[in-house]
Amino acid sequence: MAGGVSQAALERAEATLNQASQREDEAIHKQLLHLQAQRFATPEAAHEALTALAKGWMYHLVASYYLSDHQRYARKGRPTPSTPVKAIAWHIQAHVRPDEAALGHHKPRHAGLVIGPHICASELGDTEVIAAYTRQSRVDGGFRFLNDPLLLVSSLFVKKPCRIQGLLMVMTRALLV
Repeated sequence: MAGGVSQAALERAEATLNQASQREDEAIHKQLLHLQAQRFATPEAAHEALTALAKGWMYHLVASYYLSDHQRYARKGRPTPSTPVKAIAWHIQAHVRPDEAALGHHKPRHAGLVIGPHICASELGDTEVIAAYTRQSRVDGGFRFLNDPLLLVSSLFVKKPCRIQGLLMVMTRALLV
């Protein structure tokens, strides 16, 4: 165990992050396809559009981008060297790569076990809190019978919600005794 996290939890977190990274990669390729189809008035506008897209990415970074100009001429047809340029539009093409630092940062967060005790950290150590938390599953198992299909409260001849709640309260108290 490294820092209170098991190896199995780290492997599960890595698999989860890989799947999330793949989903984000597919979404990014769609976004970049639409971005590359747009024409921008200035190179700065194209760069700002790419930056705005990249802000929403959690697991990827812009590796490189390339700006190309597209000249619009004043007349229809094939331009000659003397044809005046009416406007210049800009295209942007970008390439992304996985952000290893972000993946490394999120991995322990996904693998961690979140426990929120109301006890000061100086009173109990991490191992005692985790041991107490794992013992809690034994108690929860005792209440599992309430969801058992053999003990369906609705299968009895009780139809009113207040009577169902009362019957559940009696069953719960019987369990505690």
